[in-house]
Order: sequence, then C-alpha cells, then structure tokens
Amino acid sequence: MRRLVGKICGIVFASEEKDALREIDTAVELGADLVELRLDSILNAELSKLVKHQDIPKIVTDIAGRRKPEARAEMLKKGISMHPDYVDINYDFELGEKARDELILLAKRQGVRVICSFHDYDRTPSESIMLSVVSKMKKLGSDVGKIAVEANSIEDCKTVLNMISKSAEVGLPLIAISTGNLGSFTRLVGPIYGSFLTYAPISSENTSLGQIPLEELILIYKRLNLI
Repeated sequence: MRRLVGKICGIVFASEEKDALREIDTAVELGADLVELRLDSILNAELSKLVKHQDIPKIVTDIAGRRKPEARAEMLKKGISMHPDYVDINYDFELGEKARDELILLAKRQGVRVICSFHDYDRTPSESIMLSVVSKMKKLGSDVGKIAVEANSIEDCKTVLNMISKSAEVGLPLIAISTGNLGSFTRLVGPIYGSFLTYAPISSENTSLGQIPLEELILIYKRLNLI
C-alpha cells in the first residue's frame, strides 16, 4: 500500500526527441506519477508528440533565464495549446504581472491546470512573506503553488517544510523545496509531509545541485516502505 502523500515527478531534460521519448518511457517504467517537459532543454522535438506519449500526466515549463522573456512566453503559450495536464508559470514573470495573468487565464480556458512558482536563488524569505505569496497565488486562480528557495541553514529548510501545512490552511496544494545541497533532503521528505510533488531528473547525467536522480529517489522510498 502506498504511504507517500505527494507525487513523484521525473524531469525530461533531453534535447532530442528520441531521447526525450526514451526518458518518458523510463519514468513510466520506474513508477513516476508525472513527468515535467522542460521546454528550455527540449530543443529538437515535436512537443505534441511528447505530450501525447505514454499515459502519464505531463507538466510543461520553460525556466527563466534560458530564453528571452518574449520567446519564453511564446513557448509557454505553445505548450498550453498542446493541452498538457499542468503548466508551470512563474509568479514573478519577467514580462510583468499582466503577461503572467494572461498566461494563467489562457491555461484555465484551455483546461490546463496551473502551477504558480516562486523562486529565490539567494535566500529563504520569511514565512510571512512566503505565505503572502501563496495567498496571492490562490487569488490568481492557481491550482498548485510552488516555493523553491535557497537554503542557507537547516532552519531555512524547516521554514520551507512548514509552508506545506500553512498553504493547506489557505486551500492551495503546495510544492515546497529548499534548493542547493543543504536543502537536498527536503526533496525527499517533502512528499512525506504532504508536498504536492517532488522533482527528480530521469537521467542521472542531468542532475543539478541538490537533486536526487529518479531511480535513486524511488529506491529510497521503496526501502522506507512508502511506495
């Protein structure tokens, strides 16, 4: 019986279509619950083919800083038009609140659920600041919130994990991650505490700082009798 509360999401980083399809197959074989299609990394592929491949929910996203803001907005619109299960849209969208809100509205009209994500690559804001952001995400019509902030201490990690229950009180499911090496364990324990999902690269060759490869993450959960 599955005891893990949150979901496991494999990240597709492959740039070529055949490799991206293979990564999706691997995620399904390993037992992931979803896959995230990183549009900023998948450069040579027919996106509709990836979205339709395998009966596993898909998230599409395009990470800030990889493309010019206008091109990034267009890629997200293209992703939404393929009708994935989720689209991840930055709370602090580079083109401003109007562009962000238009993307959220477009997704809602297309029946695509919205993950609204807040990032801080330098520090962990106070709980009150993050709770204010979560409340605004809820008002924007987000289906899931995401907090991914840099951990500079174990206390920072505790603050981020505590946001899971705080966000539940607001009525918004939350993905809560402390980034960096110090926050690596939050990727593991977050779903145990109720984080909506945790991310893991499908290919161990594309692991970023603090991330746990999908196969290794699932093996740990199995050893803990959580899945």
